[in-house]
Amino acid sequence: MKKIAFCIVLLAMSCLATMADSFEKDGFYYFIEDEIQVTVWNSTTLSGEVTVPANVSYNGKNYIVTKISGIGSNVTKLNLPVTLKEMDEQCFYGTDKLEYINWEKLIGLQTIGARAFTYSGIKQVTIPANVRTIEENAFSGCEELTNLTIQTVLLKEISKGVWDNCTKLTTIDLSATQINKIGENAFYGCTALKTVKLPQILQEIGATAFAGCTAMTELTIPPMVTTLGDRFLAWNTSLKKLTVQSYNPCAATSKTFEYIDKDQVTLFVPKQTVSLYKNATGWKDFKYITDGTQAIENVTGDTSKLIKSLRDGQIFIFNGDKTYTLTGQEY
Repeated sequence: MKKIAFCIVLLAMSCLATMADSFEKDGFYYFIEDEIQVTVWNSTTLSGEVTVPANVSYNGKNYIVTKISGIGSNVTKLNLPVTLKEMDEQCFYGTDKLEYINWEKLIGLQTIGARAFTYSGIKQVTIPANVRTIEENAFSGCEELTNLTIQTVLLKEISKGVWDNCTKLTTIDLSATQINKIGENAFYGCTALKTVKLPQILQEIGATAFAGCTAMTELTIPPMVTTLGDRFLAWNTSLKKLTVQSYNPCAATSKTFEYIDKDQVTLFVPKQTVSLYKNATGWKDFKYITDGTQAIENVTGDTSKLIKSLRDGQIFIFNGDKTYTLTGQEY
């Protein structure tokens, strides 16, 4: 009995301490982190368009809002302060009415927590320049998301399932980023995803990272990729073209390309490496493996209408709606 009573006392003291460290003002609930910082952790009465202040005063002290842990379920448009550094895990989880956040103002944002936007109604996401971390499943199941822009070069990894099942997302352009790893399930089930541009420094693509992307017709794997996870392209029924830029086939197993039609997909590899890929485990299962040099032979029509162009120090040949390099590979 004494132990039970002691636990009750401790619990009561903890609740009192929590109440002492939190306060409500103008419809927002705040938690005091330290002498100068507070976290917004709820808003039960606000709805529609809501603006979170950068500063708030309490008991004669001024605090800076640097973190958000939650918001009301009826908020549709959220204007966050420039002082914000962190979006806590699950802070907007299930907020299916939330469609807009003023990403362009969040120049100090560094961390987006796990499941921060899972099942939210967010339609557009711009990852600001100072974001270093996006944790697991941060945007998982955002079925209204149609536009994703990544401005940061500080982000090195896309964690597990970050954008899985974002079924309206059509384009991913990571080419200007410094991302070297794409985690498992990162874009799993993005059924509308058709165009994907990966960074040249990418080294690893995790298991089922692009599985179930049934609208994807082609993908280019950058030259520094050394690890491909099991079934990373599984169930991509529209896939027709897979281009690999590495001169040496990276390690693959029978599961690497499992559940894609290897009789339907043409594998394009660097010039003079066809024999390497035709003898490499996993890669040799593709029926059509080519370095693309035959593409120029398939140019049809009046050759006098071919247009040559110099771009980035390379000469390209244009024929109709197609572009070829001087080696004949379609660009």
